[in-house]
Amino acid sequence: MPGFAPAREEDFEEYPARLALAEFQPLETERLRLRLLHPSDAPTIQRLAGEYEVAKTLSYLPHPYEDGIAELFIDSALAEWSRGEALHLAITMKSPGGDGLDGDPPADGLDGDAPADGLDGDAPADGLAPLIGIIALEFNHLARLAELGYWLGVPYWNKGYATEAARAVVEYGFKVLRLNRIQARHMTNNPASGRVLQKLGMAYEGTHRQATRRFGAYQDLAVYAILRSEYLAKD
Repeated sequence: MPGFAPAREEDFEEYPARLALAEFQPLETERLRLRLLHPSDAPTIQRLAGEYEVAKTLSYLPHPYEDGIAELFIDSALAEWSRGEALHLAITMKSPGGDGLDGDPPADGLDGDAPADGLDGDAPADGLAPLIGIIALEFNHLARLAELGYWLGVPYWNKGYATEAARAVVEYGFKVLRLNRIQARHMTNNPASGRVLQKLGMAYEGTHRQATRRFGAYQDLAVYAILRSEYLAKD
C-alpha cells in the first residue's frame, strides 16, 4: 500500500516472543515459584542484595544498596517486561516446608556457608511469598537470544536453588519464547556460578579479559552458552 514501508522479515519473528512475555504466568519447579516482581519486594531485595558476599560477585549490583534503589529497580524491571526487553523474576519458595533450610545436602555447589535459617518473616504485605533471589533474561529479539543472570541471598546458597530456577527459565526461553541461544557470563573468581551453567548444559566459549570492574579491581568474565538445537537434543 502506498505510504506503508514493508516490514522486515525479522520483525515477524519478534511478535510471538513479545506476546508470550505479555501473557507471562509464574513458572513452578519442585520447590520454587518464579513470579514477576512486585513493589512490595523492595525491602527484601535491599536486604539480600545489600550483602557484601552477594555484591562482590555481581558488577551490576550497587553497594551499599541504599534506600530507594530497590524501588527504582522494580519499576525499571516491570517497564522492561512490558516492552518485551527483559524478564526479571522473583525466586520464591512454593511452600514454607520446602525452603531447604532443614539440613538438605548442597546440590548447587554455590560457595558460602548458609545460616541455619533465612526465613525471617519479611513477606511482602500483599501476601506474596518473599523472594530469595532474582533470575532474569535480557533479550536481543533480532538475534533470538537472551542473556541469563541470577543471584540468591546468602541464606539460600548451597541448596540447589540457582540450578533449579535456571533450568525452568531456560526451558521457558527455548520452548515458549523459541529463542535460538541463551548465554551467560560470570566472574572467573566465582567458579560456583560456572558450575551452575555447566549443569544447564551450557558450553564454555571463552573468557573476556578484564571485561568488568568490581571494588577497585578488573575482573575476567567467563562466557557460557547453549543453543536451541543443543537443548532440544538433550530434552
